[in-house]
Amino acid sequence: MTIKYLHEFLVEYLELDRGVQRLLRKKLEEMHRVALEAYPHQALTGAQFKGLFKLRVGDWRLVYKIADGEVLFVTLGHRSEIYQ
Repeated sequence: MTIKYLHEFLVEYLELDRGVQRLLRKKLEEMHRVALEAYPHQALTGAQFKGLFKLRVGDWRLVYKIADGEVLFVTLGHRSEIYQ
C-alpha cells in the first residue's frame, strides 16, 4: 500500500504551526513504518463520511480514504471544526 496526499491536505498542513506540523509528521512517519494492512483504521460515522477514516493526533484529525491499494489523505483539521 502506498500513501498519497491531496493538494488540499498539503495546503492545510503547511498553514499549521511548526510544532503541530512536527507532531503530525511523526504520526505519519509511524503510519509509513507500520504495515498499513495491520494499522488500526478508525472509520468515520455518518452518511456524509461514508468510506472515510480518521487518524487522531492530539486535537487534530487527519481524514483519509483507502482505495485501490493506497491510502489517500483528503483533509485535516482541529477536532472542533473538522466534522462540520
